[in-house]
Amino acid sequence: MRTFMTIAEVVQYLKNNQSITALHAYVHGAGDTIDSDHVEHENLVELYVRSVTPELVGHLLHALRLPALKSLEIAFCGSWPMDDIRALAEPSEPLLRSLKMWGNIPIEPEEILALAHTLPHLTLLWAYSGTRDLVNRDVNRLMMNREIAMQR
Repeated sequence: MRTFMTIAEVVQYLKNNQSITALHAYVHGAGDTIDSDHVEHENLVELYVRSVTPELVGHLLHALRLPALKSLEIAFCGSWPMDDIRALAEPSEPLLRSLKMWGNIPIEPEEILALAHTLPHLTLLWAYSGTRDLVNRDVNRLMMNREIAMQR
């Protein structure tokens, strides 16, 4: 895992390292902005972002265009509305296979199932809030059926 003080440092790192396929980043800082509109990284397949606030994770993901992204894992302190999570995942949805969320997500397992239905290409969906696993049997069954269908 690489540690960055600001999201601008993460963006700069990706600009300078176009050949990497995975990045596990911990972002400390807050309050910085991204200079350019968006940064596209053609090769990044796996992104794990951990930060103290969901807003930092959101700012970073909004700044990036990751057409090859298949696995996104986000971890944060604080809470994040489900609509914001959906909005972050949807641009990568056709290729995105894995979405894992850690944090205080103020939702119920039924909302995770609804999210799973709006992201039809996912084969792994995991959400953990505080001490509670938000993925229920219905979500697990849906993900397993998709994985089996994709292997055929």
